[in-house]
Amino acid sequence: MERSVPRTMSTQHPDNVNVPAWSNGDVIDGNTEILEAYLAYATLDCQEVMWDAEGKDVDTRVVRKLLQKYPEYFKNRVIGEDVFLTYRIPNPRIEVVERKVAVETLQNIPVAHDVASVFYKTDTAPVFEVVLPFTTDSKELIWLFNYYKKTIAADEEAMLDESTCVEDWLGSFKPKLINVIPLVEDFNSIISVDKIITPYIDTVNPKACACS
Repeated sequence: MERSVPRTMSTQHPDNVNVPAWSNGDVIDGNTEILEAYLAYATLDCQEVMWDAEGKDVDTRVVRKLLQKYPEYFKNRVIGEDVFLTYRIPNPRIEVVERKVAVETLQNIPVAHDVASVFYKTDTAPVFEVVLPFTTDSKELIWLFNYYKKTIAADEEAMLDESTCVEDWLGSFKPKLINVIPLVEDFNSIISVDKIITPYIDTVNPKACACS
């Protein structure tokens, strides 16, 4: 399915002089971040929200909570088609202590699919792209793409006994593939970004795999 490319993205509460009006305290907790995401869509008309798991705790049940708290708004705005939610994960190469948070976040993508598919009553992939910060090498993008494909989506094929596979027990794992968005941040990588992007595109063909 062809997807439109979002033109506006909201990040999570950048530093401000004052506490935002929608926050009940100095610390913006997980439930308030859900409200923030909704307000980015509903009041700022942002087409995409980046859900940031880099360097902090984040609620991995964001899709379920958005649909439960604001069902009227999302009935007519399908997450993954009309508005977008994109996970930003820790870069395992840099954030060593947090690197398995990347696994936890990726594992939630099929959960979000199941939740959204029940809500919309059709097969729906609300999350199908992730942002990788501090990207410096195409291998990082390819590794991330293959990790999801070969260890998370492919979990459904594992045999639990001689006649039962994971899919029989837990259902299928969708989407089967994800796209990876590189966040290129250092000078040397920026001036040689073609060497990072081209091998990934040649290997993965991201346009063809989106939302599969």
